Order: sequence, then C-alpha cells, then structure tokens
Amino acid sequence: MFNPLGGLRILVSSESATNDIYELNEYLRKNYKALQSFEGIIMHHSATKDAVHYRDTTGIKRFHTSYRIKGRILSKAEVDKKIYAKFKKKPSSETERKKLAAKCHIQAPWRDVGYQFLIEQVDSIKKETFWTFDSSWVPKVSVVETLKESTFTLQIGRPLTDPKTGKAMSGAHTRGCNRTHIGICVVGNFDKKVPSKELLKFGANVVNTIRRYQPGITVDKVEPHRKYAKKTCPGRLFDMILFRSMLTPSNKLNTWRPE
Repeated sequence: MFNPLGGLRILVSSESATNDIYELNEYLRKNYKALQSFEGIIMHHSATKDAVHYRDTTGIKRFHTSYRIKGRILSKAEVDKKIYAKFKKKPSSETERKKLAAKCHIQAPWRDVGYQFLIEQVDSIKKETFWTFDSSWVPKVSVVETLKESTFTLQIGRPLTDPKTGKAMSGAHTRGCNRTHIGICVVGNFDKKVPSKELLKFGANVVNTIRRYQPGITVDKVEPHRKYAKKTCPGRLFDMILFRSMLTPSNKLNTWRPE
C-alpha cells in the first residue's frame, strides 16, 4: 500500500477528489488512540521565504531533515566549517555538532517532516504543436499547452504514533500547537495562485475523513496557520470560508470507534 518517495509514504493517488479514501481510513484506524490526543487541524501551504525547497513534497522532506540557516540548506561540511570559524574546533559527534550549530544560529535537522499529511495536485499537461504562416508565408511554430488530467496525492509525513513510545507524536508545523493540532500542508504558493476547486474538495475529503475518527475536531477547529503566526499561510488566495463550507458538520459525520 505504501510507496516511498523521498522518505515520505504515498497513501493515496487518485484522479477523483471526492471518492472515499479507503487507505486513509485504514491508516487512521491503526492510529486511532494517538489521534484522540489532537483537538484541531491547521492548514498550511508550502510557499515560504525558502520556497526553493518547497516546490514539491520531496523538497519539503529534504528541507525539514537538513541543517539550515536563513532558509538555506547546509551540508555537514558547511556546518563544521562555520563551527570551526567560531570555536576553532570540529565536532566529535552528531550530538556535539547539533549543540554547536545552535550556537551559530543554525537549525538542526528534524527527525522527520513537520507535517502529518501533505496534499498535492499533480497536473498532466498535453502539448500540441501547430504550424502557422504569416502574411509573407514565413512558417512559425506555435505550442499550445492544455490540461490533460489532474491527480490528487495524499502523503504521510510525520507519523501520528511514535513508533518508540506508542504514544501520539508531536508535529513540527505551528509554534505552540504541535502537540494539540495536526498539520496538513497543501503543496503550492497560494499567495500567487488560487487553489483549484477540485484541490479544495480533495483537501476537505481528507479533513472529513480524519474527523470521522476524531469528531472532537469540529469545523471551527480547522484553522489557517496565519491565525497562530505572522504569516499569510495557507496563502492569501486560499479561501478558508469556502474550504470550511465543504466540511461536513459534526452531527452529520459517519463517525467510527473501535469495538
């Protein structure tokens, strides 16, 4: 069921935005106990000042699990060089490297991507070439691009359950809310582009499915990242009112509980 892609696990790849997501239901049943620790969902988009690393899910994974400073990924060799320049020593272990890196204002790698779920719309573009002629019968080539089809992908990022403790695993997406809220990242820059209605429908389908297993997450507890940070996230053009209107009211959810 799960396929690796840059360390992430593809859970669903569908051409339908509204079909029942069987694989997600199965995943949530397995993580039902951990899911009860979360009281809300925070929506994100992937565009930030370090947008070069946020163009797709693989880039997000690489950025979150690398050393970085001011939005730029650093190799371990670059980190050690900065440490040596300040302390005139090289770290003897990864633990020491992280401690000294912090004193150089370098952020250490996270153990996994910060979001629990990542949603992406992948468009297949069809290109057609046409020959045209101007008034002097000079041939010109025109290429017309048309949207062939869209595929909606849901990937698992940070696990809901910590494999070491069996308890709920905190996310790393919103300061002050990582223990209480699930982070969902919709890949794209929605400060510049309006998310398609089908992408919003798919996102709402994912959120509604999560809420089936944790009905305490009411519609009003599905919130934008910008509520908790001085950001536009999930984007100025991401209409949260429209998105919430696509969510099922709690009293109409087909909830599930273990027997």
